[in-house]
Amino acid sequence: MESITAPSVLLIALITGLLMLLLARQQRRRPAELRPLELRPLRGYRSLLNQVGRAVESGRQIHVGLGRGGLHQRSSPASLAALTTLDHLAAKSSASTAPPFVTVNEGTLLLAAQDKVRQAYDAAGRMGELAPTPAQFMADSPYPFVYAAAANVLIHSENVGSNILLGHFGPEIGVLAEAGSRRQVAQIVGSTDLEAVALAAAITDNVLVGEEMLAAGAYLEGKPSQTASLQAQDVLRWIIVLAILVNSLIRLWGGGG
Repeated sequence: MESITAPSVLLIALITGLLMLLLARQQRRRPAELRPLELRPLRGYRSLLNQVGRAVESGRQIHVGLGRGGLHQRSSPASLAALTTLDHLAAKSSASTAPPFVTVNEGTLLLAAQDKVRQAYDAAGRMGELAPTPAQFMADSPYPFVYAAAANVLIHSENVGSNILLGHFGPEIGVLAEAGSRRQVAQIVGSTDLEAVALAAAITDNVLVGEEMLAAGAYLEGKPSQTASLQAQDVLRWIIVLAILVNSLIRLWGGGG
């Protein structure tokens, strides 16, 4: 198998950068009254936006589980995407008296999660309605099933209207998703771990797989740079697929000549 050379990597990076610039420029030039450039529809994000509104109307809380991916580890992109989603959820739910309650399985996520919720309620002028600990540290990352068991108890005891699990999880996600299923609440699960995704898919249809979860910023915030980045990746993916097909056909015809 031929290795990817440095010029090839530079060429791919250059193409991606140019696509991002062109798409971002195109979006900024669109009139404000027009809708932003369309992204691929993802059921999980549509459901997420609907669940926030329902929770605010009913006065029920949203449980947000951020998993065990530390901000200083290889799994940090999944945790950062989960924190972006929490930022959005906290801002939306700050209009109600039922802030989301967050559970984490890793120390560095605790302060980040608490800060996200506090900033949202401070901006809404409702800090007095926020609990002293809007995020709870259930167990350290080497003990994921201890975390899942503790969060399971909270899901059953609190006034939960939605169960949202986003971040780096493993097989313990089955315990958390099953808790939501027993409570018969709406659920959204996103992870970059294939085992976790497989377990979640057996329980709920609203599953965000790998890069779909990492695109949280583009789907929830919709900034030109974010949507342009995501669309550039889609375009580049098709270019790579076509290049592989063309290369295969050339090799096939060359071998048959």
